[in-house]
Amino acid sequence: MESEHSRAYTDSRLDLYHVNGLYFGFVQHDTIYDSDGCYCGWVEANGSVWRADGVYAGELDRAGYVLRDPARAETPARLPRAPMPDLAVRLRPAHRGSYAPPAGRVDALRTLEGRAE
Repeated sequence: MESEHSRAYTDSRLDLYHVNGLYFGFVQHDTIYDSDGCYCGWVEANGSVWRADGVYAGELDRAGYVLRDPARAETPARLPRAPMPDLAVRLRPAHRGSYAPPAGRVDALRTLEGRAE
């Protein structure tokens, strides 16, 4: 069963933002790219987000955030997917106002950048 998280917008382009409002990058055709157009990971049909190395990152929110519950048991890594080619960068969207994630959820995009929260 597909969730509301994924197919509604990952077949097109969805811009991604940190909860502080800074632009991160985008999802296009289930693939996550950073603001420079470099491959960072993928989104599965259930909305789960995985880093390029196969490590679980969080869940895609339909507003363009990737959030994670730090209290959740660690999800086993998956085999990495074949890297997607980097894309030419278009004009970057403006940053947006900050966002207060639901209780118990944290910004997971830092894990895609290789930084801890």
